[in-house]
Amino acid sequence: MIQLKRSVKQKIVSILLLFIIASTGGGCDFDSFLFASMQKLKVYSNEELVTSISFKDLTKTNEKADEKIANVDTYKQLLSILYSMNIFPNEEHKTFWNIIDKGEILTESSNSNESFNNTNHSETNTQVSGVDEADIIKNDGHYIYYLRDGMLSIINTSKELPDIVSKTMISDNYKSFYDMYISDDILVVCGGKYVDFNNRSDDSKSYSDYSDIVETNYANPLNFFTVYAVYDISNRKNPILKRTIEIEGSEVSSRLIGDNLYFVTNKEIPYISDFSVNDYKILPMYKDTADSTEIKIIQPANILYFPDSIDAQYMLVGTLDITKNDVVVPQAYLGSGSNIYMNTHSLYISREKNQPRYVQESLSSEAVAFSLTTEIYRFAIDGMDIKFVGIAEVDGYLINQYSMDEYNGILRVASGNYSYGNGITTIDINTMKPIASISGLAVDERIYSVRFMGDVGYMVTYRNVDPLFVFDLSDPSKPLKTGELEIPGFSQYLHPVGDKYLVGFGRNTEERFYLDEAGKKVSTGSTKDLGFKISLFDVSNLYNPKEVFVKAYLEGSYSPASYNPQSIMVDVKNNLFAFPIFIDDYRYENRRYGTVVMISPSSEFITLTDVDVITNNIHDARFCYTNGKLYFLTDSVIAVYRYPECSFINQVSY
Repeated sequence: MIQLKRSVKQKIVSILLLFIIASTGGGCDFDSFLFASMQKLKVYSNEELVTSISFKDLTKTNEKADEKIANVDTYKQLLSILYSMNIFPNEEHKTFWNIIDKGEILTESSNSNESFNNTNHSETNTQVSGVDEADIIKNDGHYIYYLRDGMLSIINTSKELPDIVSKTMISDNYKSFYDMYISDDILVVCGGKYVDFNNRSDDSKSYSDYSDIVETNYANPLNFFTVYAVYDISNRKNPILKRTIEIEGSEVSSRLIGDNLYFVTNKEIPYISDFSVNDYKILPMYKDTADSTEIKIIQPANILYFPDSIDAQYMLVGTLDITKNDVVVPQAYLGSGSNIYMNTHSLYISREKNQPRYVQESLSSEAVAFSLTTEIYRFAIDGMDIKFVGIAEVDGYLINQYSMDEYNGILRVASGNYSYGNGITTIDINTMKPIASISGLAVDERIYSVRFMGDVGYMVTYRNVDPLFVFDLSDPSKPLKTGELEIPGFSQYLHPVGDKYLVGFGRNTEERFYLDEAGKKVSTGSTKDLGFKISLFDVSNLYNPKEVFVKAYLEGSYSPASYNPQSIMVDVKNNLFAFPIFIDDYRYENRRYGTVVMISPSSEFITLTDVDVITNNIHDARFCYTNGKLYFLTDSVIAVYRYPECSFINQVSY
């Protein structure tokens, strides 16, 4: 059986991976609070901000938005573009190109592509209100849907203890599913499968039985397909598969707005090691059982490309109405994507690229260096219609989807550059031309978290200490850094609470020192990891951010909340957070696997309960609440508490 894991988003380029935070074991027990005396506060006047920070007016400097995407048009033109990307081995370039130039290629296939929560139950912690994100747990106020290891469990919450209504194995030897969406009586599971076409002859034109996987031949790469399976769950005891959509490539991400599911995948084009070119090697494919069980191949005339793209990949973008049987036909672009941000009217896809930069090596010579930049594609969304609008470009890299945010017609982008510092760029969404940027922040540090809320932006960078930067973005033409707070450790995820608070989930660290000959403390340039922490920031004053409280857990503790915001249950009404956490208290041989904390009126974190239910995989554990009860779900047990007081009721094994 082929096992698939949750896809990991595109990693930061190799030069950034050279920066590693040094941390080792050992140290003291740390289950107390850090004090305000550990903070180093920087407050700037408006004059100091304008004069001391690199500010750029970019209104006339970017012409990317004027570039138009174009159709590939013909098979020969497609191969010409791929040839320019060097996907063919060097020793065969000349021979292979002669074959292409003489028109000695396969004819085109006859297959055608014509063919924030405030309810009485918890919801997935998402970036944008009204734009759902996939997760392993969903909750509609009556039932909990929990997907783990390919098993879908539907749990009735109307009784005193949870009642397992049904358990359905939806993964098989060919497909694995890892998260899902729910909308009324429709459930969509998201996953993937590998397909092996290598048992076919070079002139094969039949693709209808491609789901029959043969033994893997690692000399020839497998094709990967992202799979969306739509289930009718009107009868919760018996979910029925309605249709399956398979899009070639690994999933970049997806979103659900109402009943419309939007998706983006990347298909890599493999190196061609012989002189035969099969459609299944060169062209992107898809299948929708609402139309046919036969695979469809997207032809060159229907493929678009960005003229400056050098990625030997396709980016497939599409949508489906999960309540209907309208056939899905994805749009293919010769290019790729790494992170997406989406609201109800726009989809933004980022793509990192290295571009040549000419530098003066001496008075008589020039050298070519490469600088990392990120392109951002904007697509306008109108129901099922997805229309490309334009491209913007920013220096550096984006850490994740939270690096992008649109507000009042302005896209704000936080990008990092280890050598030249970090910053924020404002972009007009209609022209996709940058307006201004603030840059040069925290040189030699990398960005760990970003959050935008209205006219304000927050950024955390880290090397030995954690600067929290605050930005006033009310005037897109003059973004300002208004405050900076330096504290030990760093926050990997930031969650706003009203207009006053910001909660940071991350790591607690301390700087390492040694004593020189004079007995003076000298920094080693490394840090020691002391465990997981949550920080409460008072950001009501843009010029004076404060860390008002810290809950630091034992050394060795960790939580998925650091890197997966969807693992955090948020209750806005009660200022409450619940998340899985592993704490191994060796003193009492006690292990905890979940916790519930509340922000008190005195600006402190109060622990309402610690959960010691044992689980084999904390990364798949989740909290959710509905109708006066809190549930903690693991691979084998559901623990139940009264909510919001969080007193224990019982637990159910399943």
